[in-house]
Amino acid sequence: MLMNTIKYARMVWLFGLCAVGALAQQTAFQPYNTQGDNLIHVTTADFDAVGAKDYVVGMSIEGKVIAFQRPDLIADPASSANRLWEYQTPCSFNIMIAAGEADGGSAGDEVLIPGTDGTLRILTATGALLYEWEVGTTGGALYCADVGKNSDGWIRIVTGGVDGNLYVYNRLGVLQGTVRPANTGIIRRMVVGDFDGVGGDEVMVFYSKAGFAGARYIEVYDLDTLARPAYWGLSEPLVDDVGPTKVWTTGMGWTDKQLPWAYDMDGDGDDEIAAHWGVIHPEDGMTTNLLSAGVPRGELLYIKADYTDVHEDTSTGKYLLQQGVPGNFCDGVEYPGAEMLTLYGDDLYLLNYDTNKSINTDRFRVADYSYAHTLYHFADGARLEDRNGGLDKMVLSGPANGDDHFYVVNLNDNDWKTDAKTIDGNGVLGEVRDTLDDFTDDIDTFSGTIADIGEPIWYVDYFASWLGWVMTP
Repeated sequence: MLMNTIKYARMVWLFGLCAVGALAQQTAFQPYNTQGDNLIHVTTADFDAVGAKDYVVGMSIEGKVIAFQRPDLIADPASSANRLWEYQTPCSFNIMIAAGEADGGSAGDEVLIPGTDGTLRILTATGALLYEWEVGTTGGALYCADVGKNSDGWIRIVTGGVDGNLYVYNRLGVLQGTVRPANTGIIRRMVVGDFDGVGGDEVMVFYSKAGFAGARYIEVYDLDTLARPAYWGLSEPLVDDVGPTKVWTTGMGWTDKQLPWAYDMDGDGDDEIAAHWGVIHPEDGMTTNLLSAGVPRGELLYIKADYTDVHEDTSTGKYLLQQGVPGNFCDGVEYPGAEMLTLYGDDLYLLNYDTNKSINTDRFRVADYSYAHTLYHFADGARLEDRNGGLDKMVLSGPANGDDHFYVVNLNDNDWKTDAKTIDGNGVLGEVRDTLDDFTDDIDTFSGTIADIGEPIWYVDYFASWLGWVMTP
């Protein structure tokens, strides 16, 4: 009996030593294996109702939804045993995934999947299909979904897409109302938050009438009345004019990829809207219908003056993703408020929301910068929270063109800037790199007769188009 106890204790000690050793090898920009699935979307979820979104959920380019173990419990990031469950949607591609409390009858978050087939699917925390609702009458693709509560505490699930309508459901799938915003366009994103700190939630809707640039609008609706809240102050849509519709070289809404978040940026207890172009305080209302005029200069971000003039970006195309993700990523006196990581292709800008500085000059500005390998244009990002109240981290989905990993980034560790530049060896991208290295080595060691060089084959590397067509439903 004693010998068995000693053997068991020794085994536990060795296992713990191995786990500590594996964890000790992790970097500030740590890849986690997704077992051959290339992720195009990523979010985080609170599956066990502890009040922190610390599980990672991704979607592959084939439409497979995958839930992973909490990264803090994954001793070996290269392991193929970190997957909790998976669910294959009938769609080969979906625009986004979200997680929130969509069913009050169970603890923890559900996963919302707005489908390109016009169907909203909701999965349980264990990956089972809970609901499947056909939205609208046209069968048009859904682009987005979110969840919140009205002032009575009842769950409200919102979704929308190409038909231009905002649909509001209760937790059982009963339609509570439909809103068709003025200047109807394709609804790209909707964000639910408690913007005024009173009663229930509101939803801010981002939509556009033209692709790539132009005719972008923002509306906000109360989840009780499905009307604009009184504090908003506008009788018409807010015009997103900070993009290339005004000046191509200054705007931050470079394309129609509006991916804002609801987050308490200033610590006042209610949510703000944070995005790569700045911060909106909805409860303060708007006195103009132009976004650039309604946001103070110290909280508005321009691509040239506030990003690339501060840290020059890499010379690669950035059309896959522009997204700013807010969170409590850093500590220290220089970071008194929230932070945001802006993903701009392979460029990574860390912004500081410094509540000690003026909203009229420089409250929200770039504080640090790095970049990844040029092949690594991250496809999505989300905030990974800590159930013990520690700092948040970022989770990124690797590029969808061959990297079967997601990445957890500790922005409070200064090494993230150097570690980001060393992640080009994963998945198919790593295999391609190794093959090219082998091919180069073979050429260098070639001892035979070198053939004469003939006429070169010329090609034109050219990209130019205009995507500003009207997309009114």
